[in-house]
Amino acid sequence: QSGLDFTYSSFDATNLNGFMSGPLSDSLKARIAFDMSHGGAWQKSYTHGDELGNTDVKRARLLVDWQALENLKFRLNVNGWSDRSDAVAAQMININLQNPEVADEVPDVVNYPKAPGNARAADWDPNNPPNRDESFFQTALRGEYTISDALLLTSVSSFSKYRQDNLIENDGLALDDNAERQEGKVKSLAQELRLSGVFAEDRANWVAGVAYSKDKVEERNTGILPDSSPAHLPPNNFAQILTYAQPTVKNSAVFGNLDFKVQENLNVHAGARYTETDSDYTGCLSGDTNFTALFAPFNPNLQPGDCITVNNFVPGLQKLELKERVPLQHRTVTK
Repeated sequence: QSGLDFTYSSFDATNLNGFMSGPLSDSLKARIAFDMSHGGAWQKSYTHGDELGNTDVKRARLLVDWQALENLKFRLNVNGWSDRSDAVAAQMININLQNPEVADEVPDVVNYPKAPGNARAADWDPNNPPNRDESFFQTALRGEYTISDALLLTSVSSFSKYRQDNLIENDGLALDDNAERQEGKVKSLAQELRLSGVFAEDRANWVAGVAYSKDKVEERNTGILPDSSPAHLPPNNFAQILTYAQPTVKNSAVFGNLDFKVQENLNVHAGARYTETDSDYTGCLSGDTNFTALFAPFNPNLQPGDCITVNNFVPGLQKLELKERVPLQHRTVTK
């Protein structure tokens, strides 16, 4: 079987998607599908005339079922997507000038024309238009081995990876007044292995297994403020703020569950689980030279450009650890 579909809509937006599936052999079958979207720029700058809002998204997925042996089968899922679309720009509808002294420092911001009453009208820096650059990949494999009519071994493995490098415009101006670059990546690995079966003439169903997962994240957010009031107000005018974080979380667990049919209208359900979680965190806050100087009164040892943590103003990357041991949990339900 196969299919293909194409759509054309307003603002020259297009979408193409399709699929193909079927057996490759007596023991192997597969399905592949894809989806692509392009175009659709619907926003327009009311000062420089550029357009924004184009979509550039691609998605794909592959499914494979393989009956390797009479008592052994696998199911594979591979999927991913990428998004390199324009990000949406803001509309500047009003400026709340709380400090009149700012007006002389940032006249281009204070006197900026307001957006007209049009949903399409917006504004952004034409040299650095807001955009998204994101991608995701995932693969998962499930295997089942039938040891006997009453015993089944199951393995579930997965790996996923995400990355982003986005530029977000927060101000609705064709200036570098308030923009943010969001960079980051995530890697996740998970594995579960379990045995399940029946006994007592199929009146009892049980499962027991172990699970492990590891999630590693790295995130960097940069505030870009060269045309903003903080960049022009002495004595500690600053034009950049940077936050950095790198948490890693590991989970391990042992679990078991039992369902037992005592009689026609009486069932007993019992389960138990023990979990260990180890969390490591590294992170800090920094910026340009003058940004660090803001915190010098709290710690005279701070040097220009130091990375700090606000709660204690200690320079350098801060490293924290948290170990959690969840005691054996159990539950019993009778109905």
